Amino acid sequence: ITVLYVPLVRHRLPDLRAAAYLVAFAFALLLLLSVLLHELAHALTARATGQAVTHIVLDVWGGHTVFAEESAGPGRSALVAAVGPASNALLAVVAALALTVTDPRSVGHLLLGATATANGVVAALNALPGLPLDGGRLVEALVWRVRRDRTTGTLVAGWCGRVVTVVLVVSVVAVPARRGTPPDPATVIWLLLVAGLLWQG
Repeated sequence: ITVLYVPLVRHRLPDLRAAAYLVAFAFALLLLLSVLLHELAHALTARATGQAVTHIVLDVWGGHTVFAEESAGPGRSALVAAVGPASNALLAVVAALALTVTDPRSVGHLLLGATATANGVVAALNALPGLPLDGGRLVEALVWRVRRDRTTGTLVAGWCGRVVTVVLVVSVVAVPARRGTPPDPATVIWLLLVAGLLWQG
């Protein structure tokens, strides 16, 4: 994250020179904190609804919350899933509001803008309707509620993820390439990571 963000920092604040790495690293830490808050929202909501949480894992893919047992019902499962993306959306809004009171040429403004954007992206990404993302858990809970069968909900949510994968690849890579405007390599790499996650889900 630090290495990927350094060019943007240098472009926006060229006077920083070597300190651009420190600013980029600060953004990486803010992103890590955002992921932690996302997982804490899951954990605290689960505990509040009577579901035991064993631990939170933060890794290169982001993070996940580990529960001692499955949720007792679709309503609780949906609530626990929904608070993750909602927490990132809230962080995005707070950071965006803070932007209005900071100097556009300052490090703080740059970090707040990056935090707002990153949390907006994380919220949208996690809301995609496919496992193992939170949106997939919402689909699972909905089908579970309607069919009164969690296994069917899990299967539907898993296959929804594969449909989303195909739609993403076609819309982000295939269609622009056909029009003569292929996406940049970084976008393709991120897309492939998300698509792989959804396909395996």
